[in-house]
Amino acid sequence: MPKFISGVIIALILLGLVFFLTQTFDKDPSSTENPSSELESPTEQPKNLGVIVLDAGHGGLDPGKVGINDVLEKDINLSIVLKLQPLLEDYGFTVHLTRDSDKILGPANSSRPKRDDMIARVDMVKNLNPYFTISIHQNSFPTPSVNGPQVFYYKDSEESATMAQIIQNSLNQYLNPQKKREPQSNANYYLLTRTPTPTVIVECGFLSNPDEAALLATDAYQQKVAEAVFMGVVSYYETNSQDPTPSE
Repeated sequence: MPKFISGVIIALILLGLVFFLTQTFDKDPSSTENPSSELESPTEQPKNLGVIVLDAGHGGLDPGKVGINDVLEKDINLSIVLKLQPLLEDYGFTVHLTRDSDKILGPANSSRPKRDDMIARVDMVKNLNPYFTISIHQNSFPTPSVNGPQVFYYKDSEESATMAQIIQNSLNQYLNPQKKREPQSNANYYLLTRTPTPTVIVECGFLSNPDEAALLATDAYQQKVAEAVFMGVVSYYETNSQDPTPSE
């Protein structure tokens, strides 16, 4: 091989080696060729604000109210509860449902299924000792023009009365119903009088009213109801319970 060509080859080899070393040592040691291999930033740990029980009223052989459009209260109740659950969980609450499907609680062979169903719901609340219980229902009235969501609370529970007022305000503001109602105290509803921790019953609207029944049958409006209740819960928590003791 001529000396000239041999010298060129050696020069090229040396230039390649210099280039390789330059690229290797000049590279930022914190950089990476594969972005997917980078460690992800640690996510914020979820808050633990305590237990909330969500109660979807009725279920199974108990349909609850039957709407003017033939929709069943039990189905709407469950749908709203299942939309409300992730909102509360994402905020930091631990959520327990009295039912997550179309069923009635209590013994399968019960001779008093509706009564045993209510007893089972109250027993669940007693065992969980929640921060709050929210029972979702739908209303009905012989006069079709009657409308508007309304929240009920036990007359001797100041905490329930405060929560009921805040949720009622949120429903009135966010849903903007034709009739803006006020929360009502009650001394007779089984769930209100038997649960040892604060409980409210949210009647989301009247299935006897054609306009509200049509809205309540839609997924979009059910989501709005869930969001309105959620905003009420958050407002209550941020105003009244900055550091509640989480239930075990």
